Amino acid sequence: MKRALILATIPVVLACASEEKKAEQRVENEQNMQIGVSSPKQAANVGRLAIERSEKLTPAQKEKFIAILNKTQTETLAIKEQEGQLKSALFQDLASAKYDDQMVRVYKSKLQDLEKKKLDLMFSSLDQVRDLLHAEKVDHDEVMRLFRNQYF
Repeated sequence: MKRALILATIPVVLACASEEKKAEQRVENEQNMQIGVSSPKQAANVGRLAIERSEKLTPAQKEKFIAILNKTQTETLAIKEQEGQLKSALFQDLASAKYDDQMVRVYKSKLQDLEKKKLDLMFSSLDQVRDLLHAEKVDHDEVMRLFRNQYF
């Protein structure tokens, strides 16, 4: 009985693994088609231009979007500054004759925490934009199309 149950679950597991692999491939394809943004400032400037040039947004809506963008940019730059300070200290420690393995682990952990904080900030900001688009009854696809057209 147990063997039959195990055998019955194999196709389900394989199907899930196959779907995961397909999703990974789609993400990789999408990633390869994107043009990278070299800095948070560049991303903010592109977003700001797209918002300012939008004919679909009212001045009040533009102001709300710019506020989200400014807050995100300020917080991201502060995180990047902290990363730079930590990396500098880490490299000094690594080059020191008194290399401290425990210190390196702490630096690594702090850098990973900052990277997570940046990602959390990015997703939080995107959620705020999505909520604002919905609340303001703005066509999400139209705004994103405007952003893509401005960027590319």
